[in-house]
Amino acid sequence: MHTAPQLSPVPFHGDTVVLVSQDNEPYAAMKPIVANMGMDWPTQSVKLTEIFSSTIGEIPTVGEYGKARNMICLQLEKLAAWPYSISPNKVAPELGEKIFRYQEECDDALWSY
Repeated sequence: MHTAPQLSPVPFHGDTVVLVSQDNEPYAAMKPIVANMGMDWPTQSVKLTEIFSSTIGEIPTVGEYGKARNMICLQLEKLAAWPYSISPNKVAPELGEKIFRYQEECDDALWSY
């Protein structure tokens, strides 16, 4: 049975990561994460689709103000791999620290697991 996706905001270093649960499987809404990191969504959208094609998809959700929209989401178990596709040396200097922080947090989460 297909259940409606549920959105769960999760605080992360002063930002909010949006988790989406669909059919009891957790996904991360990627556009808010990319925006939090100050990166270009069209570029990262293409990269996500190319690298994670088997674990990414559009999930219909109800966003702010009750408006329906599709969100590109990555299976949560694959989220730790995505930040390593970004080189902190190839982004604006002010973004490098935040990207590094996401990478470090992913390392910590994997080690804890």
